[in-house]
Amino acid sequence: MNSISVMIPNFLPLLLLLFQLTEGINRVVPPSVEEDLISAIHLGEPGATGFRPFVDAAGRERLFHGVNAIVKGAPWHPSTEQFDFQTSLHDLDFDLLKKAGVNVIRLGTMWPGVEPERGRYNMTYIGIIKSIAQNAAKRGIYTLLDMHQDALAERFCGEGVPDWAIVPSGRLRFPEPYLAPFDKFDPVTGFPTVEECLKTDWSRYYFAEAVSSAFQAIYDNKDGLLDAWANMWATVAAAFKDEPYVLGIELVNEPWCGNIFHNPLLLVPEVADEYNLQRVYDRLATAIWEVDPKRLVFFAGVTWDNYGNGFSHPPGGKQNANRSVLVFHHYEWPGGPQLKNSSFQKVAIHVREAERLNTGIMLTEFGEECASDSIFARTAGAAESMFVSWAVWEYKMFCNGNISDPLTQWGGYGACKTGFGGCLWTDSGELFLSHWAALSRGYPLAIAGDIRHHQWTRASGRLELSYSPNPNVSSPSLIYVSEEFFFPNGLDVQIFPKLAARWVRLEENYIEVHNIRHVDLLRVIVQPA
Repeated sequence: MNSISVMIPNFLPLLLLLFQLTEGINRVVPPSVEEDLISAIHLGEPGATGFRPFVDAAGRERLFHGVNAIVKGAPWHPSTEQFDFQTSLHDLDFDLLKKAGVNVIRLGTMWPGVEPERGRYNMTYIGIIKSIAQNAAKRGIYTLLDMHQDALAERFCGEGVPDWAIVPSGRLRFPEPYLAPFDKFDPVTGFPTVEECLKTDWSRYYFAEAVSSAFQAIYDNKDGLLDAWANMWATVAAAFKDEPYVLGIELVNEPWCGNIFHNPLLLVPEVADEYNLQRVYDRLATAIWEVDPKRLVFFAGVTWDNYGNGFSHPPGGKQNANRSVLVFHHYEWPGGPQLKNSSFQKVAIHVREAERLNTGIMLTEFGEECASDSIFARTAGAAESMFVSWAVWEYKMFCNGNISDPLTQWGGYGACKTGFGGCLWTDSGELFLSHWAALSRGYPLAIAGDIRHHQWTRASGRLELSYSPNPNVSSPSLIYVSEEFFFPNGLDVQIFPKLAARWVRLEENYIEVHNIRHVDLLRVIVQPA
């Protein structure tokens, strides 16, 4: 008895060590991805990234791969009752997105839906947006609330702000001077018909005096419109206060520079950021933080910010850098203002700007995953090489072109007029598998340390990750790889140094890496078996 009682303690540490170092051990009751991932996100101190990284409650750096979900007409939100390959964000959608490695949705939170009449907030609409975000969170997917706009409003063949917030001050009729005035209108709304709107590309309507002057009226708080905008966001922020599944609030999509007919210099890169957007963002962010002080605020310069932006400080001042995220978009000519093959330079410039402003950073739109696989891969790869999270345009059409009334701009659901449409679905509603494969890029969702290198190679199905482990973080790193598309015969996971960590297959497509002993640099390679 005595000899046995002595031997057991002697062997026990060795047995425990062998158990820890065995790669691929399955736990009896492993946690789910959802349990591991949804916690409040904040911005950490700049490390190897140079800018402030996203950090979760466990202290892990976080990366996001996402999609856009923007409905540009009534009812201003995705359908939810049943799956529809054109319009829904349903449980089936969230399952498919999780399988593709998506962990954030940039969700249109539309001002006409929130406040259809001035001062009357539609809490039913806000409740639907909240329900969508909560259902996404059940699959480990965060939501970025985005006040989307294109050409400002339906009165100008776009969308964004409710009609009561339109106060054009120019003398010309829309869309002068770019086009002759329209003569066909919806008798109910007074908006131009869809036939009139489609006479030219929607983005050119920014050069109508009515649009430029209406933007400037909001920026200048004419008739209290900037205050109304701030109150709208404060109402939304209150509804989502402290909810951990909300990544943040994006103040406005692709802001126009203002009234270029009164001040043509606004078209000069950086001028509008300093002259108009700086003070607008100060006002909006302050209203949000008065309600929800911890909420991350996402902000953007004008879209032709190819060489940087004109902001002197983050929204609300330099003291708010730790809750501000600089965002940017990338669309290459002829579909956008950026030069061909310029994705790496564009990402690098905005990383530099985030470092200058001491903020976080995210690429919240870029070319469709089907426009050209090389464009998608090049842009996503450029962002990933600099540890920048991204969301691609767009998951679905989020509109239905069955127009029952030719006078209206609306379709059978939403509005198919400004930029819309994804390519993950065929015209008959089947999965477009090659495009899903392009979306399903391997990457680390959570890093238990300071990330140093990250590269996904689609051709070989190889993911490389290097990071400096943080001894104060006890939670594991989490990696996504698509087993269906790239690892049909299993995974070969290699860790260097070998005894520094072990890996666990948490569930299909997701593996954990547990740090065991501290090393300066941990390297993980995932490749086909």
